[in-house]
Amino acid sequence: MPGFDEWDELGPPEIRPVPEGRGRRKAAIVASAVAVLVLGLGVAVATRGGGDRGRGGGPSKDAQASAPTTITESFTVTASGAATSTIVTPTPGATSTAPAVRQPVRATKVAYRQDGALWVAEESGAGPQRVVASAAGAFSLAPDGKTLAFVDAAAKTLALADVDTGRVTTVGPAEVREPVWSPLSDWLAFTNAGEVRRVQSDGSRMRFLAKGTNVAVGPSGRTLAYATGAGITFVDENERPTRISVKGRVDDLALGADRLFYSVGGASRSAMALHSVRLDGKDDKQLAGGPSDPEAGMYDELTLSPDGSRLAFAVTGDDLHSRLRAMTADGTLDTSLSLRRDDYLIKWSADGTSILFIDGNKLQGETTQLMSVHPDGSTRLTILRGAGI
Repeated sequence: MPGFDEWDELGPPEIRPVPEGRGRRKAAIVASAVAVLVLGLGVAVATRGGGDRGRGGGPSKDAQASAPTTITESFTVTASGAATSTIVTPTPGATSTAPAVRQPVRATKVAYRQDGALWVAEESGAGPQRVVASAAGAFSLAPDGKTLAFVDAAAKTLALADVDTGRVTTVGPAEVREPVWSPLSDWLAFTNAGEVRRVQSDGSRMRFLAKGTNVAVGPSGRTLAYATGAGITFVDENERPTRISVKGRVDDLALGADRLFYSVGGASRSAMALHSVRLDGKDDKQLAGGPSDPEAGMYDELTLSPDGSRLAFAVTGDDLHSRLRAMTADGTLDTSLSLRRDDYLIKWSADGTSILFIDGNKLQGETTQLMSVHPDGSTRLTILRGAGI
């Protein structure tokens, strides 16, 4: 498998201007701040509206000739969803041990569909903002809340919408399935026609990655996994592939720091199973077997909590049948989160304490709403009525 910077580029993105009269709400979104390090010249911080995405300058020749400096950069998510950055510079003479490491920023934002458009709001439901027209399809909001990726159901095309400006960049053909973001929000992976591809968050540098489906990205953003005809391929931080044999059809994947979670299916409910396996392909454990749900067709939407301790997933079937469940990562505690209606997983909350989902099957004539629930089934709250998938 070629390295991240060695993939063949598949063409430049197409940028569409913001349509006039699109009726966007003017609610302000506080964007994630990115620190720019300029050694010897001071520290400049570029905000969302500043036009610079955070590329910092290097040290001057005089600074390089003097005592080396170790710089630590950390990010903290505030209650409003903004991220503050802290730069710690030790006294001169300290030994430089490693470059600054960016940490994921999880904005307290959630995306949903309503009235033929995709919207973004606070996880509390406050400040709803219409982003782009979209009647149907799959969508996924970047962890930092800045970019909304969506695949139009009719055109089967992936596009990226800037949440603040509404500007849309068309990427290209894609399977109508949620794109998968890097934890740092700088790139995303998607599938099309049996291929896994990657593209930057601004729509540039689209690359072919591998033949496969059902891609998952690890918590470091430097590992990934995808399904193949012979099972699953895991790619480590050094871009070395490990092939994991699987019995049955791979339906979905989720990738943790030290284990891979996958679901398999077949011609009957008895063939359905949920597994976890070590990243070297050893210690495969079945976490759940065939479900008792008579309408079940597959285990889908596998999503790990931010700390990797819990797994949320859906038991899906025909006509948008979907029942949500959550279990501990070791499979010791499995909890049903759905009551009488179909529910559709959106995301874990930024702090990892609850699961946000759409309640109600519009195809069956039900009203829909955005809700949240703790993974043990408690504290069920309605956030936005009318929100859907």
